[in-house]
Amino acid sequence: MRRSPPIRVLGVPFSVEKVHPSETFPLRRQVLRPGRSPERILLAGEDSEVAGSFVAREVDTGSVLSTGSTWPEPPPWVAGSPTHDEHGPEADHGPAPYEVPDLAVALTGIAGDHCWRLRGMATVEDRRGEGLGAAVLEAIVEHARANGGNLIWCTARERAVAFYERAGFSALGQRFDEKEFGPHLLMWKAIEEESA
Repeated sequence: MRRSPPIRVLGVPFSVEKVHPSETFPLRRQVLRPGRSPERILLAGEDSEVAGSFVAREVDTGSVLSTGSTWPEPPPWVAGSPTHDEHGPEADHGPAPYEVPDLAVALTGIAGDHCWRLRGMATVEDRRGEGLGAAVLEAIVEHARANGGNLIWCTARERAVAFYERAGFSALGQRFDEKEFGPHLLMWKAIEEESA
């Protein structure tokens, strides 16, 4: 799997690398899905051939400090997408249906073939705010871009909304309750083409 050159955060070197999804499970179980068995942590689409699971790993200890995954999936505003009924523009995400910005519509196209979903972002609690999640997110966006993605979207936990906003994501609609996991917000970001 690919590994970045070591990056230093607060003097501690770490690398970002693409890994098998199972390497993300312990941290995701700890942070996002306590008590879940490993087979209930694997996300639909995460094991596809083009999917990418990434971790920020402390160089000295090998400890996984942050993680996230991405794969091609049309966003909820595309009729027929896996999440359309639950998170589409007509879903009950507040007082009125939401409008999808023109840029997002243009990037999505009719079927959302070049859209990627982001899921499973997690960082060790006492290491948040150090840039680890941002480094993983950057690798995820680059992976989607390198594989033809032009838009990336997620349903962000309420406590992570500011993190995604700092990374250039925009919100759609109102906060909603995700079964078992609390308040979330649908967010998206255009993936810019690599400059020559």
